[in-house]
Amino acid sequence: MSDPEDIDVKAWQAEIEAILEQIRPLLAGLGSVLQGAVLAELVSMWLAGHLIEEQRRQVEASFRDHYQNLVPINIMRREARSRRK
Repeated sequence: MSDPEDIDVKAWQAEIEAILEQIRPLLAGLGSVLQGAVLAELVSMWLAGHLIEEQRRQVEASFRDHYQNLVPINIMRREARSRRK
């Protein structure tokens, strides 16, 4: 995907959810410290793939913005799921 403006958002969200459903069972029950270590390793491997320093900084900043925006959304989702139980 070269241009974020060309994203089919619904298809992208469906693909993300499908990947998350594959990852969730792998991390379930491991504890937050080990889960965090696994995720940090994955992110560091991904960032290391961007060999040009400037590009790596841009990708890292974009990633940070994304996860900072997603945390409150996922807190609300988790709370909503808890209320339904």
